[in-house]
Amino acid sequence: MIRVAYIEIGRIGPYALVRHSQSNQLFIGWYNAETRQVVRASLRTDNAVEGAVKVQALVDRGVSGDPRPHLKKAAPQTLRMVLEAHRAVVAKLASAEAETIHIDLIQRSDIADRTVASLVPRHWEELRDAWLAEGKAIGTVSRRISTARAALRRAQDNGDIPSFRKVPEFRNKQHIRSAKPKGAVLSISELARFYDGCTEPHLQAWFALLLGTAARTAAILDLTDGSFDREAGLIRLNPEGRMQTNKWRPCLPAHAHLLPWMDELPPGPTIAYRGQPLKSVKKGRAGAVRRAGLDLRANSYSVRHSLARYMTRQGVDREQIGVWLGHVAPSESPETTLIYSPYAPDFLIDAKRATEDFVAEIAAKAKTSLLEPPLGVRMAWQLQRQRAERGD
Repeated sequence: MIRVAYIEIGRIGPYALVRHSQSNQLFIGWYNAETRQVVRASLRTDNAVEGAVKVQALVDRGVSGDPRPHLKKAAPQTLRMVLEAHRAVVAKLASAEAETIHIDLIQRSDIADRTVASLVPRHWEELRDAWLAEGKAIGTVSRRISTARAALRRAQDNGDIPSFRKVPEFRNKQHIRSAKPKGAVLSISELARFYDGCTEPHLQAWFALLLGTAARTAAILDLTDGSFDREAGLIRLNPEGRMQTNKWRPCLPAHAHLLPWMDELPPGPTIAYRGQPLKSVKKGRAGAVRRAGLDLRANSYSVRHSLARYMTRQGVDREQIGVWLGHVAPSESPETTLIYSPYAPDFLIDAKRATEDFVAEIAAKAKTSLLEPPLGVRMAWQLQRQRAERGD
């Protein structure tokens, strides 16, 4: 027979904090003078910090004797508890991976076990300073803290916490204006060398679509044959059913240099290695940068920055540039509905023409075929079609 025991792990005021030996659940224990027995009640957690916070909250409120009626009332929550409840929410977001990392980092910080009611701007400033001292950019710090802000707001909306003090926003307009580009800005010749450095078919396809759309790499890796509408000449960067985020994924018109690539598309993921979709091209991209002899900071953002500058020199208006790059969602005002309707003849027409010229200039300097898929890409996509037909 398994012997069940309650192990005392600490005392807070008149109460004992005890752990169930089998379930690891925490209980609050107290002595009942009338029955001359030790009585226990579940704290509904196995986290020692959360349990201690609940018991301390009872002591702070002057509770003595049987605490069960008071346990039914909402106890003050710690930031850790609020963030833990928020995990299920962020798991459904397109940015789930980054948001989860933010939660982990904040839960490892000095403020994680503070009650929400005790958090003041000074605590967030100290966290900001600690991360800045580690060499993190203010934008990175701001994004991390925004996850905590969203978790607290949701907890308040759901009635889990009564209120919380304002969480400061540390990234201001000056920071945004002075922020350094995420990747080195490259010339036409350097972009051609970058493409030539992509020696594997999946990297060549990735870079050709990057040049032709300037989409973020995550969006390109999500592309499938269903993302391309050859008849309408459109590329839908946001998969069906995916919720849009602040990093907007637009629907773009395909310019003339992308159409030959669209004609060769295989079923399934567009960017694949041995028939399997890729989650990252970081290693391959770094290798291409080294082979091309470029600034090691060169990456997919380099293409986005370079195209944006090219469009500006070509006289493309700022709104079209913003929509093309996914910085802003298309305007829904009556005056611009026609311009930004994907099926309108003049949909992003200036941005489309500038991108077409941009790709043509790079193709003229590249040694690898860019205006149509190179042989390696065509062979890889043919194998992918054959696997699909066999049901592999």
